[in-house]
Amino acid sequence: MAGKSELWISRQVLREYAVVMTRTGIVEKPLSPDEVAAGIEQWESIFKIADETEEVTAILVEMIKEYAIEGKSIHSFTGTKA
Repeated sequence: MAGKSELWISRQVLREYAVVMTRTGIVEKPLSPDEVAAGIEQWESIFKIADETEEVTAILVEMIKEYAIEGKSIHSFTGTKA
């Protein structure tokens, strides 16, 4: 896989996208339920999706310990030391 990277998101990201994009007052023109569903399906075809399992949580805990990440930086952690 030289020169290529896998891009991963969690199902939480998909939920947050749906919340924000359908919320009046947050975006100028909120998406309809059909539009946001299509957007989620498109994201699923682009990104690898990290399912929320016990194993995923265990990996998160290991990364928090190894890289000493904390606070809001946990949301955007990329797997490298700052």
